[in-house]
Amino acid sequence: MFGGSNTPEVQGQGRIIYPIDLSLYSEGMALFLEITIGTSAGKRFKLMPGLRLGRTSGEVLIDDPKASGLHALIEQEPDGTYFIRDLDSTNGTKINDLKSGRGRLVAGTRIQIGRTYLTVSDDSAAPILVPIKTAPAAAKVAPELTWEGKINSHLSTLPLQNVPTERNLKPFKQTLQLHFIEGLQAQTLITLGYGPRLAGSTQKDIRLLDPDAPEIAFKIECGTHDEPIFSTPAPSVVFLNGLELPEHYLYSGDLIRIGKTLIKVDFL
Repeated sequence: MFGGSNTPEVQGQGRIIYPIDLSLYSEGMALFLEITIGTSAGKRFKLMPGLRLGRTSGEVLIDDPKASGLHALIEQEPDGTYFIRDLDSTNGTKINDLKSGRGRLVAGTRIQIGRTYLTVSDDSAAPILVPIKTAPAAAKVAPELTWEGKINSHLSTLPLQNVPTERNLKPFKQTLQLHFIEGLQAQTLITLGYGPRLAGSTQKDIRLLDPDAPEIAFKIECGTHDEPIFSTPAPSVVFLNGLELPEHYLYSGDLIRIGKTLIKVDFL
């Protein structure tokens, strides 16, 4: 799935994109990019700087008529953070259901190219690649962490549950948006285009930071007619519109309460 000539390709606006040399990589720990919906669903790729996505060019081939020949590029900042950049494609790239020219990639990030959906995961069960041929780096003083960085650093020490990927993913009849309006994650927006989706304190899909959140707080999945259905194994802790409801259809304007966290459901 990777490899090829090391001759750079010259793109629009004078950009030069170099193919990946796999001789610089060996086994280790990293992120994955998995196609979850589309003709190539189930294919998974090691996330690395310089990884290219496109219909006819690149290491990740998108078999989708709305994808451009060379559609997007994976980039990495000096601090190790990954980004995906749209290469002036015809139909654009959506990140978490919002069209964007460049967006940050973390576990759980959803990417849409045409009718093809990809998800970033950090499943360590499969073999992955990290650089081994690197020059000695100069000592650097670590910058002071922001509050978000401190939370992420703490979460990295928790025994997070790695939920097996479900293959019966289905798009919702209407795209949902979870708007956190109270609690530690206030102002956070999470857009859901397909289900099932899991939320909880140890879930990598939708991670809840509220100290009262159970490991599995709630699940949102498609009903018979692709309508969203809410369910919770902890109705005495997770309330839907103030009620203890183990399962119920979701409607725009519904409110999910978990401890001090309040989430509003909107249909887009």
